[in-house]
Amino acid sequence: MKKFALFITLLISISISAQPLTPNAKKQGKALDLPEDLRSLLRQEMGEVRKGMELLMLYTVSAQWSEIETVGTQIKNSYIMKKSLTAEQMKQLHQALPKGFKKIDHKFHGYAGSLAEAARTKDMELVRYYLSRMQESCTACHSRFAHDRFPGFSQKKMTK
Repeated sequence: MKKFALFITLLISISISAQPLTPNAKKQGKALDLPEDLRSLLRQEMGEVRKGMELLMLYTVSAQWSEIETVGTQIKNSYIMKKSLTAEQMKQLHQALPKGFKKIDHKFHGYAGSLAEAARTKDMELVRYYLSRMQESCTACHSRFAHDRFPGFSQKKMTK
């Protein structure tokens, strides 16, 4: 039953993360206002993260250790801020993304690295733990910075 609940939770998370953040996402009145080129890169990253989360779910339930490790490492290294951005784009991105967004993103990618390490040592309990932390990070970010894009987060008080 626990595996089924985890599966449902991850499916919900994956469907949420499939949608890109919008330029109107709010946090305490501050809009996430990105130029189209940066918004496009962010959408691409969110799409890649969604695919990775889907794969992690499939690989975890079948204990495909090397695949879990590979995808976890890929997600860990997929920071949009590390992509080949011009100096001006990097400056715009740092100015536009709220501190809270960057903090959640940093934790998410850290959890992915820890998940990859847990897979390397074939520790299923830790793999499941870090996978759930990654899912929680997706939910936290979407509920804080994209609740207008995902109105379900506005319908009920979310807890941290």
